Amino acid sequence: MSASQFIPQGMQERQVVIQPHKEPTFIYEQPTAYQPKIAAHTHVDLEMEIASIEREIESLKNFFTVHTVPINTLSSDKWEFRKPPLHVSIEQRSTYEFIACLYDIDIYGYGDTIPEAIDDLKEAIINQIEFLLEQENSVKIGNMPKRQLDFLKKILVQNNA
Repeated sequence: MSASQFIPQGMQERQVVIQPHKEPTFIYEQPTAYQPKIAAHTHVDLEMEIASIEREIESLKNFFTVHTVPINTLSSDKWEFRKPPLHVSIEQRSTYEFIACLYDIDIYGYGDTIPEAIDDLKEAIINQIEFLLEQENSVKIGNMPKRQLDFLKKILVQNNA
């Protein structure tokens, strides 16, 4: 009795190795008459999907923009710039998503508009220098916080008021 006698009627035998250290396993599948049609259909679907993704990328290209803007004041009674302005980058990620970036020390502000993002960045700068000044004498701060503190001390001065 041959192995082909056990193949169900209308099925074809195909050898598949599931795991390299085990014996080959035999599976049975329908004849391949319909596979070219499926492959062609899949190819068309992929082309449509690629075209859709390309259109989406094109529409997003207009959203991700970066602008540099000067900040002249922190709007704070306690802190001010030694030599204004401080130039920061504004990233526009979508219609209502803006990020104000101080890349030199990795401090960011977020908002639905550019002014909101800048205001959030100003608040983050003030909060960071005040936090780092508190920590400076009580704990050993790491390299990044030390770099942030040194940078902020260079660009900011505390008001005497």
